[in-house]
Amino acid sequence: MQKFILMLALVLLLGCIGIPGVKKLSGGEATEWQRISDPVAEEMLQSLDSGDYGAYAGGFMEIAVPAKDKFDALRLETGKKLGKYKSKKFVAAYENSGEYEGMEIDAIAVQYDAEFEKGTKMVSLTFDKNDSSHKVGELYIDLQE
Repeated sequence: MQKFILMLALVLLLGCIGIPGVKKLSGGEATEWQRISDPVAEEMLQSLDSGDYGAYAGGFMEIAVPAKDKFDALRLETGKKLGKYKSKKFVAAYENSGEYEGMEIDAIAVQYDAEFEKGTKMVSLTFDKNDSSHKVGELYIDLQE
């Protein structure tokens, strides 16, 4: 299952840099994934900012819930580098279906520009397209300076 989570993160990264096989969604598909992702992203970013581990962890697929110490470390690093979370703006949604290292995948990555006190950074959430609970497999926040 750890391989699956790593694969979900890879889907986003490949989609963002335009690798063949990753399709940028448009029209109704993109709108639907934005509708699904927006409240989840908002809850996760706000709970990371406020230190509410329970709310943050509740947004993840069971196999992807980060340990409390990893949450605390991410919160500290995010606060130090970016400051408080303010808002987000939908950028795009990507789909990757196929096989990766012998595993069938069907993943959606939703990308945002998130505004923090110290600037705007890319944030993305990756979902298993076939998981109707719409829990997050991977949350990525660009913390590079």
